[in-house]
Order: sequence, then C-alpha cells, then structure tokens
Amino acid sequence: MQKADSAAKRARQAKKRRLYNKSRKSEIRTRMKKVLEELDLLRKKTDAQQEEVIGVEKLIAEAYSVIDKAVQVGTLHRNTGARRKSRLARRKKAVEIHHGCCYYKTKSAFYLGKGISHVMALYYGSTYILGTYF
Repeated sequence: MQKADSAAKRARQAKKRRLYNKSRKSEIRTRMKKVLEELDLLRKKTDAQQEEVIGVEKLIAEAYSVIDKAVQVGTLHRNTGARRKSRLARRKKAVEIHHGCCYYKTKSAFYLGKGISHVMALYYGSTYILGTYF
C-alpha cells in the first residue's frame, strides 16, 4: 500500500530536520569540548594569569551563542541549554578560584535585615559582583 502524499512530505521534512538538528547538536558538543579542553589546560598551568582567561571567555561566548540558537530553533529544550551553559560557567569559575584570580568573602551580616540568609560577594579583579545563595 502506497503512502499518502502528505505522509511522504512529512517523512521528507522529518529527514531534513533530523539532519539540521544532528548538525547543530554536533556543533554544540564540539564547542563545549573546546572550552573544556582549554579550561583543563589552564587549570594545569602553574602560572596562569587573568589575561589567559579572556581567551577562554571568547570560546565560552561562542558556545553560549550556539546553545542559545539551538534552544531558540527548538533543537534543544531550554532546560538542557541552561544546564550546558551552567556546566561551562561552573568549570570556568572553578579554574579562576584554583588560580586565585578571584576570591569569595561572606557578607551575610549586612544583608540579614533584608531577608537574605546568606550572601557571597565575588571580588573579580576590580569588579564587585554580588551573588545570593539561599
């Protein structure tokens, strides 16, 4: 029995979309692997400087862009995209802490009146960033 014309068209569309999605997912894996390899190399260095992290930040920005595009198109679920971006950010932060490029200091006493149970202040170079942890 022959397929209906609409079913044949849907099969052709699915085949094309499968190829696009496969290509996009492959690119995401490749970019993430490049970032993780660079971070591993940076972590193994004994005399890494803050300037060397900037090169990795460019790779991370490119990876974020590709992940966001895949989520926007529908290749990845938004939670999957967020999880992958989070993995990259956590690895980068661990490398920075390992090399002492930034340090953390508790500032909970100041913010207790505002209902925040615990606040960590991140001193990153000359930039002061607050992150709340509950």
